[in-house]
Amino acid sequence: MTQSPIKETMICAIEAINSIALRDDTLNILSNKVEDIVKRIQGIEGEGYSSLMLLLTNMGRTDETIRKYKTYKVTEQIIEYIKIHPHDERALLMSLSVINSISVLHENRDYLTFDLNIFEVLNDWYNVSTNQVIIFNIQQIISRLILNSSLRAEHFMNLPTAINSIIETAGYTVRLIKEKRTPQTSTREVRDVRVAYEATRILCNLINFKSEYANTIMKDPYVIYAILDSIHSHYQILKDEGNYALNRLKQYEIITDDDIKKAEASRI
Repeated sequence: MTQSPIKETMICAIEAINSIALRDDTLNILSNKVEDIVKRIQGIEGEGYSSLMLLLTNMGRTDETIRKYKTYKVTEQIIEYIKIHPHDERALLMSLSVINSISVLHENRDYLTFDLNIFEVLNDWYNVSTNQVIIFNIQQIISRLILNSSLRAEHFMNLPTAINSIIETAGYTVRLIKEKRTPQTSTREVRDVRVAYEATRILCNLINFKSEYANTIMKDPYVIYAILDSIHSHYQILKDEGNYALNRLKQYEIITDDDIKKAEASRI
């Protein structure tokens, strides 16, 4: 389906502005035009919308611009757009990039969590898409929002479907093998090891907050294998987070050294 000349012109204009946003020495030129650009979200869709989200992502490299995104309710408009276009994967991916930028600013994290109930929104998107890059981007936002915040972690844990989705993703591979499933009979597909690792990082972070969360998470018998996989990975941050989570689990008396040895012996 071809674009109308007006839409093609709009996309070309957005791409031209994007070239300005990509350069540090010209980025400030756009700082006073944020409201005008954000207004374009209304009445735009398809490739035009995705191009606009890419522009907002590239513009959102300064705290000043990110603060304006909150003022002009960019996240709220994104949520409404994806409600209408839930299966437009490019639009969703570009939208997540903008929300990711917004979540980098510490002062926005409570706003996203409590004012916009972003965990519920992200969980809906998580369960709609099988696109690994989309899922990874959703995980990154969740991970950043719960980091060092017991209140935001509690808010996340109060969404059983959300935590269950993360648990299922973290233990995907071992679950397939031990339960003799196939990707076709599994309830979730994980083809990218980064997706499993990021899910495990979220779980490790939550385990560190309190024993109640750890008990909920460790009810799944495959989580310990996911944590061990992180420890045996090539990435030091995964090793550190995995080891710290295991130590916390031992402190909570949820697992013992013998449990860990048995899990190690039966790792796949």
